[in-house]
Amino acid sequence: MLDAFIKKGVRRIFLARATEHLNNKNEDAITSMIFTPLRFMSPPDALECFSAILPKLQQRVEARQAKALKLELWPSVPMKNNWVQPELKANIKFTDGTSLTLIGEMKWESFLSSEQIQKYERIKWDAFVFAIVKNPGFVDAGLKCEVYTWKQVHGRVENLIRDTRVSEQVRQWAELAANFLKIAEQLVFSGFNSFKPIIFDHPTFFFSQVRQFRRFDWPSSAIQARSATSTMFYDRRPA
Repeated sequence: MLDAFIKKGVRRIFLARATEHLNNKNEDAITSMIFTPLRFMSPPDALECFSAILPKLQQRVEARQAKALKLELWPSVPMKNNWVQPELKANIKFTDGTSLTLIGEMKWESFLSSEQIQKYERIKWDAFVFAIVKNPGFVDAGLKCEVYTWKQVHGRVENLIRDTRVSEQVRQWAELAANFLKIAEQLVFSGFNSFKPIIFDHPTFFFSQVRQFRRFDWPSSAIQARSATSTMFYDRRPA
């Protein structure tokens, strides 16, 4: 959050665009809160976090080991006759002497255009370009980069929490990132926890919003045998 606060003037998040005088700062705050902690990790741990949320990055890295990782948010990157400013740039140096640069564009309510991505095609060094968006419908078709949603990121950091092979620092980051995205309502649905259904003949379903992030498991009961027009009321109270 310090990067967003210092560099981008973020003071409030999750408020209407008009509240910030038509200058939406949400995506800057989110970018900083998710990625700034990686700056203080060891290079292998930071790469572990990136690889978890960017699945195809693992294919580019293969078996290489990170020796150094420099992460910058909103840096000025020189091009031929111009400068560009991606949300994220991370230069990774590997123990075998090779390197790879991550270039990231993060979007919350704003649109991601082909022009925003095409400018990175002129980068001379080996680069992995990706974007993370809230709404996949706000993305140009045929973008030449890896595009993920914040909900997908949430699901992957949840998996990282359960991975016994990762370090404690990586797990702590994954827990914070997952909790933040839950608050931001960018979470994946992981099923229902056990409950006893009360079934009525009406085509409507009601679900309690109390403790909405708890897991539910569908019981193998008469639910499957009922008509699709049935109404199911679920009692969330302890039995």
